[in-house]
Amino acid sequence: MRQRGKGMHVLPRNHESLADVTRPCAKHGLVSLHERAMQIGCYWIAGLGYSICHAPPKGTALDEIRHGLHAGSSAGREFIDQHQPRWFFCGLIHEAAGRSIEMGRTQAANVWRKETLLEL
Repeated sequence: MRQRGKGMHVLPRNHESLADVTRPCAKHGLVSLHERAMQIGCYWIAGLGYSICHAPPKGTALDEIRHGLHAGSSAGREFIDQHQPRWFFCGLIHEAAGRSIEMGRTQAANVWRKETLLEL
């Protein structure tokens, strides 16, 4: 892990503490992206763990618990609508795992239980 970990960034999920993330980062050479932003080439990457980015945007296929019942984040939806980031990854709503949608310029995906590698 230490050899490959230098370029791996991780975020805490909704039931993890910051220590739950910083310990394996220190042990394996990973990098916590929580509350950080960085530029890679022409891209800006930002991470905010726990439930804010963890929750999918409200009223989309990514937050549908069952047909017509949505449980996502209004704040997340507003952020995407206003800022149009290129990518948005979320989890939380297990019933929508694996779904991807386009929200204007944004490619959004519910990546619950699926590691996702974004190569820039």
